[in-house]
Amino acid sequence: MCKTPCSRYLFLRLKFLKPLTLTKDRAIIASLVLAAVLHLLILGGIPFPAATPPLPVLEVQLAPEVIKPFPKRSPIPKTLPLKRAEPIASPAVPNEAPLLAAAVGLADQASTAVAPAVISGAAPSKAEAPPPVAPPSPLPIVEQPKTIGEVRFAALPLQGEIDYQVSLGSLDVSVARGTLRWKITGQRYHLDLEARTVGIARLLKSNPVTQISEGRIGPQGLIPDQYRVLGRISETDEAIAQFDWTAQTLTLQPSNTVFPMPEGTQDLLSFFFQFSIVPPETESATRSITNGRKLDRYSYELTEKIRLKLPLGEIDALHVSRLTGLNEDSFDIWLGEKYHLLPVQIRFFARGRIITLYAKDIRIAAPSPDSN
Repeated sequence: MCKTPCSRYLFLRLKFLKPLTLTKDRAIIASLVLAAVLHLLILGGIPFPAATPPLPVLEVQLAPEVIKPFPKRSPIPKTLPLKRAEPIASPAVPNEAPLLAAAVGLADQASTAVAPAVISGAAPSKAEAPPPVAPPSPLPIVEQPKTIGEVRFAALPLQGEIDYQVSLGSLDVSVARGTLRWKITGQRYHLDLEARTVGIARLLKSNPVTQISEGRIGPQGLIPDQYRVLGRISETDEAIAQFDWTAQTLTLQPSNTVFPMPEGTQDLLSFFFQFSIVPPETESATRSITNGRKLDRYSYELTEKIRLKLPLGEIDALHVSRLTGLNEDSFDIWLGEKYHLLPVQIRFFARGRIITLYAKDIRIAAPSPDSN
């Protein structure tokens, strides 16, 4: 009698059932053996590895990062510091005579160079080679002299302002104070002239009148792009002149009037400043000028050099006068000869009134150390 389940199963199988095939018997025997082994392992205990203990909890305290502030920098000024302008000598334009003399001397030296001598009737020896001719020395590079306009533009302070006393009538009653400011950045310029009434005149007109001209600077001087007049009639009044140099047209707002624009057209403010860069070359000239309301052809002449007595002091000035008819508006300008030909006195004749601006003070920006 078989004691084990496996042997007992085989005994019963052989005794009562049909004989097993070889393949099926092997499969059944393998399954029974595997089941017996699993039972023994479970009942006898399996040495499983001990459970991994939990990792300790790390506690980290984050300290706030101390950020050092940037060192304080001095604020960049919107405008350069200004100082009182002093009279200067007229900038000298290099003389062309030394350059011409040097060129003539070099030409004479080249024309009198000695050529290799050849004896008449004698053939040169084949054994003896002619002596080498020294190459001519290169001509020295001479810097071309600058025009008077380039010299004056280089000497003109990049920023400054002029304070004016504004007087009315032939009695020179002070009615306002004005300030003309200019600033040059690269090849661009900005001009503005502001006038504010003072005293009793302030009761009649309290808002300031401001003229603004902006544009480029070229060999011919100032080339305005836009001219504006603010507060001429009221605080909200504004007249604009737009220069289109490509289309050669001038558009005036708010009337939206378009004029054909001749070459060299100026606005009233840029015309006053024009001579500081391009001094008058002739005694008389003609130019188109707009005041924001209309475009007129102005003829002017360089009349005389006089000595003015101004609140600024006694200075020599060149007088530029406009040639007009009896009933036409006009203006005169006096250019400070030793103040970069800046307008030190301006006189308007408009609608039967005379308005004069007298220079009280001129302040300019000191040249920057790295401007050279």
